[in-house]
Amino acid sequence: MSIIERAADKIKQETKPIIHGDQRRPPDFADAGHSSIPESLADEIVAARERTAVPETGHRLEVDLSRLTAAGLFPPPDSRERIENEYRRIKRPLLANITGRGAMPVEDARLVMITSAQEGEGKTYTAFNLAYGLAQERDWQIILIDGDNTRRSLSSRLGVGEEHPGLMDLLSNPGMMLESALYATSIPRLTFIPAGTRHEDAAELLASREMSNLLRRLSADPNRIIVIDSTPLLGSAESLALSEWMGQILVVVKAGVTPRAAVAAAVQPLDKRKAINVLLNQVIKEHGDAYGGYSSYVYGYADTQEKPAHLR
Repeated sequence: MSIIERAADKIKQETKPIIHGDQRRPPDFADAGHSSIPESLADEIVAARERTAVPETGHRLEVDLSRLTAAGLFPPPDSRERIENEYRRIKRPLLANITGRGAMPVEDARLVMITSAQEGEGKTYTAFNLAYGLAQERDWQIILIDGDNTRRSLSSRLGVGEEHPGLMDLLSNPGMMLESALYATSIPRLTFIPAGTRHEDAAELLASREMSNLLRRLSADPNRIIVIDSTPLLGSAESLALSEWMGQILVVVKAGVTPRAAVAAAVQPLDKRKAINVLLNQVIKEHGDAYGGYSSYVYGYADTQEKPAHLR
């Protein structure tokens, strides 16, 4: 069967037949014959559909924000408006890079990794609330991925256990259907992919061609933004492997706690051609109020001896 025939046949299969009397026939555009579809166009139609299609999933994840507040993943009602406004500020530079309005062009800007220098700095909280904030944008679809094979905090707090397939399963089993790891959430425009089964070769899987292919498929639609919660940069090879595929990297730093040397050591091996931002977490205000929890978020730079032009 030729490319044209395959394309036409695929279109026929995806199109509901029109019934005339006792006969069934496809719509008129298919009746014109295979020769009416140029080979290059037919091939392009089929390829484009296959590239951009993130299949519908039967998994439905109800996100209970009150439960997430109790679990420390979402701000409480009395500080929610203030913190949501902070995330509106945080997402703007990221969106500017995505839409080409940033200081300079950023390749793969719709691939965003959230990490930290070390544990306990608020990267998972940041990943969820940033994805939540981005999902409020009417023009974007957000796919949030738990890329922390070690702790799996995001999956656990969202109530998706290790028995449910996720990222590691997709990478270690190339034949696995993507939809089996996709969770449509009750938050409009937000889809979740859990960490999945723990894997001892997680770093190698994240650096593999399968990871490249997965990200290419997920980001093929220009209206999708991929946000990945990764492991901390220090003490793990997974985040560095994952960073190679990213266009933007957000490093969460707990103000007044994380040593400057640790931040510098964490950022140093990252590819400086990428958009790298450092997010200061729990900044103390002048009146001494830390805002509690994960309160004040300010864009800044790692205080290293060298500040490359791309470290912004």
